[in-house]
Amino acid sequence: MANPPFWKEMGIITEVVSLIQTLAITQAFNPVWFFLLFFFNPLIILLRFLCSVAAYLIGGIAYNMYSGARGLELIPNYEVWKNFPSDVMGGVGFVFGIITCQKNSKSEEYDNI
Repeated sequence: MANPPFWKEMGIITEVVSLIQTLAITQAFNPVWFFLLFFFNPLIILLRFLCSVAAYLIGGIAYNMYSGARGLELIPNYEVWKNFPSDVMGGVGFVFGIITCQKNSKSEEYDNI
């Protein structure tokens, strides 16, 4: 008769494995745990985001190539992404102006009208 595998000789490893299997079986069929782990797991959220970005880029580039675009125009919504940093800076400045109660230059222009 052959010797048993080394992990069967160590009782603690089999206890840990059986505990993990028990937890996996009992929690796998619990719909609340499934919902929470599937929708609110940060790795799943990151994976969904990256897949969405990849699908957006691949689909947009394919469509723009079919439309005859070349170079940087292949990037979907190129004008939007080109202006994005300045739009974010403008939005941050606007919110900062509201939070600090500073006057907006446009409100002074409207007061003159």
